[in-house]
Amino acid sequence: MSEENPLDCTDLIVNPDFEDGTKGWTLGDMTPQTNSSFTKKHSTTYLEKWTASGSVGSGFATQIITIPNGKYKLVVAAQNYTQSNTSKKNTGACIYAGDQQTIVYTPADYSVSFTSIAGQVEIGFKADNATGNWICTDNFRLYLVGYLTEAEVIAELSRLVDVAKELESSHISDQARENLQIDIAEADKVINGEQEFDPLLAYALQTVIDQARESKGKYDTLQAAIDQAETAYDESKEGGEAFLEEINHAKEMMNDGKLTDQDFADEIEALATAELLFLVANGSGNEPTVTTKTDFMIPAAHGGLIRATFQNGVSYKERGICWSTEKEPTIADHRETTYYSQKGMLFHVQG
Repeated sequence: MSEENPLDCTDLIVNPDFEDGTKGWTLGDMTPQTNSSFTKKHSTTYLEKWTASGSVGSGFATQIITIPNGKYKLVVAAQNYTQSNTSKKNTGACIYAGDQQTIVYTPADYSVSFTSIAGQVEIGFKADNATGNWICTDNFRLYLVGYLTEAEVIAELSRLVDVAKELESSHISDQARENLQIDIAEADKVINGEQEFDPLLAYALQTVIDQARESKGKYDTLQAAIDQAETAYDESKEGGEAFLEEINHAKEMMNDGKLTDQDFADEIEALATAELLFLVANGSGNEPTVTTKTDFMIPAAHGGLIRATFQNGVSYKERGICWSTEKEPTIADHRETTYYSQKGMLFHVQG
């Protein structure tokens, strides 16, 4: 058994080519398709997400499989494609097994090599802000290329510990850090020869690593919002003091290990609003003509539909309706940019 002469273990994957629909898979915003547009399609069905223009965004197909310890190669048909620029090397999509991944762009068979010591591994295709307009995946194949020696098991466990320690030192939640510390200590005992290796320990360590990565992603997103705000900030301009106060508040939150998902969402929105107010306060050029219609509808207990017209030939950063209990509402109060195209722009105000 070797890389050149592997053992086919594809039967360990449930429904590897989607010929039984989505059985065995967990999907996120991807759907089965039976046409032949995807050139790497295998048999009848593949998964896709498509948009006519722009970027397709995010989606995934994932499965946890049970496998013996060993060295493996996963091969998958996939693409992250821009139909208007077929040679473009897009970003944001990959195939993966455990924490190993291979970036996907033009239609092809992609492979990722990985080592499994936990008895289970998550495999799949995922897109996160993919830059193509069409993502597809099909025909998962799994090959065992070699068994592991005891030394190789310890080496892989040591690699996972190194990954866990790097995450431990980053911005993550207190709970995620505590979980990492517990499993790192147990893994170190195995590495130092103080106790026998147990695949359940490796699985637990991989699980807390995944949890810590998810937590880090949330703090990284908040940090990116802070970086964006600091780029826009100028202390010499009007409204700079209030804008800086919000930036500093967000920086303080980066050191809070108990933030909820709602905390992250609220602060990122607060930063975006503070930046918008700052930019508006320091705007230049001619103000466009905007008219709010006096007629409105209230189709539900907690919402309303309001029309507005906007001067043509003007570039807008944002268009919408703002409201408050005062007679002269501004975007510093409440605002809504969601609208329906119905004989013009019809904005849906809720709350």
